[in-house]
Amino acid sequence: MTKETIQENDIFSLYYYPQYGIIHHEVHTNIYGEAFKTMLTAGADMFIKNRCNKWLSNDKSSQKPQTEDLIWAYDNWKDRVVNHGWKYWALVMPDRMTGQIDMQKIAIGFTGLGVEVQTFNNPDMALTWLKKA
Repeated sequence: MTKETIQENDIFSLYYYPQYGIIHHEVHTNIYGEAFKTMLTAGADMFIKNRCNKWLSNDKSSQKPQTEDLIWAYDNWKDRVVNHGWKYWALVMPDRMTGQIDMQKIAIGFTGLGVEVQTFNNPDMALTWLKKA
C-alpha cells in the first residue's frame, strides 16, 4: 500500500493513501493554534485535490481540544471536507479521558452531517476499517 507524506514535523504527521482515498493525520503531542490549523488545512487541500472521502485521525497523543481551535475548525474546515464528499471517519481516540469526552461529542456532530464515524484505540484497526469502507 502506497503512503505519501504530505507533511511531517515534531507535532504531527500527515499522510495520503492514494489507493484508498484516505487522508491520515497523526498527532505526536498536544496540538493547538497554528499547528492545528496547518494540519487540517493541508489535509483538506489534499482531500479536495484528490477527491478523497475517508479521513483517519490518530489523536492518541492529543489532549483536550482548545475551544478556539474547535471554533476555527467548525467555521473554516468542516464545510470544506463535508461538502467535498467526506463519508468515513476513523477516529483513534486520545489516551486522556477529557480528550475522549470532547472527541466523542465532535464525532456525534459529524454523524449528523452524514459522515460515518467509527472510534478506535488502535490506528492499525482504524486503517483496516477505512480500507474496507
